[in-house]
Amino acid sequence: TKHFMRPLSMRYWTQKRDLSPNDPMRCIICYDEFDEENFLEYWVSRKIRKKHKEETEMVSSKTIAVQLCACAGEHFFHAECVAQYLAPKRKCPLCAVPYGVEMGNQPIGSMIVRIEKDTDCASKTRENKGKGTIKIIHKFKNGIQGPKHQNPGQRYSSRTEYIYLPRSAKGMEVLGMIRVAWKRDLLYTVGRSVTRSLDNMIIWNGVHFKTSRYGGFENYGWPDPTYFDRVKDEFKQKGITVDDIEDKYKPRRRK
Repeated sequence: TKHFMRPLSMRYWTQKRDLSPNDPMRCIICYDEFDEENFLEYWVSRKIRKKHKEETEMVSSKTIAVQLCACAGEHFFHAECVAQYLAPKRKCPLCAVPYGVEMGNQPIGSMIVRIEKDTDCASKTRENKGKGTIKIIHKFKNGIQGPKHQNPGQRYSSRTEYIYLPRSAKGMEVLGMIRVAWKRDLLYTVGRSVTRSLDNMIIWNGVHFKTSRYGGFENYGWPDPTYFDRVKDEFKQKGITVDDIEDKYKPRRRK
C-alpha cells in the first residue's frame, strides 16, 4: 500500500493550522490531531542537524501524515492507520476510490455452475423465454473461524446456496462477476444472520443473489426488472466491473 501514499507537506499543515486554529487537521481514521512529528520534513531536518542519533525508533515507524494519491478531496491519515485500513478494504474510507484489489474472508468452499436448457427464469415479458437457466451452487462445510472472522476459534455452520440467472447476455455478465468475486473471497463472510437471529453463520457479504427462478423480488426470485443494475452496483462497491470478467462472459460484438 505504500505506493498509494503521498507524504503531507508540513508547510501546508502549518498554513491550515494558522488559518483555522479551531479546526485542526486530523487523521480521519484514529481522529488524532497532527503535530510536527507527523511530518517527514521534521525528521529530515533532525537528520541534517545530527539530532536523529537521539531517537530510539526508526523514522519509518513514525505515524507520518499522508494523503492517498488518487483521492480528489483532502483526506489525511497517519500512514500506519491507513495502511491497516487498506489491507482488507482496498479503498479510501471516505470516498471509496479503489486502491488495489479488495480481498475478503470468505470461508473455503466450492462453486459449481450448471446450464439447464429446459427451464427458464420467470419474466414479466418474454425476455427470458426459451433461454434456459444458469444454476450456480455454492457449498461450504462446517469449519473454524479465522482471525478475520466474527469470533476467531469458534465453529461456523455449513451452508449450501442455489443461485439462478437467466441464460442471457446480462446473466452471463453477472456469472462472470460472481466468478471474479468468488476468487477474491468476497461473496460470503461469517457473522450474524439477521433472518435467523444467529451468530457464527455463513452470510452474504453485500452482494444479493436470486435463489429462486420464480417468486419475484419479495422472495429473492425472478422476475425482477432492476436486478441486473442493482447487483452490478453491489459488485462495483467490491471493486468489480464488467471490465474484470473473462471475455467468454462478455456479450459478443457484432462484426
